[in-house]
Amino acid sequence: MIVEYSPFHRWHKDAVEHPEEFFGTKNKKRILSTLPRISDHPITHEIKPLDQGFLDWFIPKYSEVIGSKDNAVVHDIYEATLGNKESKSEYWCLELREHNKPIGGTIFGVREDKIMVAFKVYPYNWSEGTLQANPSLYTEYLLAKHAFDLGKSSISHGKDRNPYGINAAIGLAIFKLSTGYRPYLLVESEDCQSETIDTGTITIDSLLLHHPQTNPFDDPIVEASLFTTRETESKYAQVHGYPDALKVTTHYLD
Repeated sequence: MIVEYSPFHRWHKDAVEHPEEFFGTKNKKRILSTLPRISDHPITHEIKPLDQGFLDWFIPKYSEVIGSKDNAVVHDIYEATLGNKESKSEYWCLELREHNKPIGGTIFGVREDKIMVAFKVYPYNWSEGTLQANPSLYTEYLLAKHAFDLGKSSISHGKDRNPYGINAAIGLAIFKLSTGYRPYLLVESEDCQSETIDTGTITIDSLLLHHPQTNPFDDPIVEASLFTTRETESKYAQVHGYPDALKVTTHYLD
């Protein structure tokens, strides 16, 4: 089967007063359970202009976590942010602390009408406590709320390589879907050019986002193919949980 796709895409969602309304059902419940309990835990956060002090602890943590992933691309964060004198964005950061110690953070750019997530890294769980929303989900809520409070109209969450599995983890796409983001083609660079792939050449678990067939630069990507074995299929069950946003068809490798 020959499928048309774009090798890159970007994720967007609107900035709204109650960002949990865009979350999937389970994540919405996790956030609503966590918010009234967060003050009972040694958890704090700060949103501030990006500075070298933040980068000093963030870069080693980011490089360690991202560098351990398959097919990882570890960016020069300083050159992409504070060292980028031609950037159209003003860079800020969200620092998450537990027991007053930084445990993770998000670097994001602020533009006139939107904020753009550039880099983020968080532990999967809190070091103590039983909060239902993990650090990544909790800070996703905080950042979305901050965007609305700033009067921004939208949030952009990174440029990803397509297909997932071959490049970034399939779980990354699932997380973005579960927090309300929708994938769109890039319009500002040559990365928006379409390509074709013979799906018979795919040999590992992968999620391929298809090229939109109508209004490709206005409408979101709404179709995708999941390539998996029957043994590993259950790992990606959640990707089928957002059919109104992304219709995913499963193809078996075995």
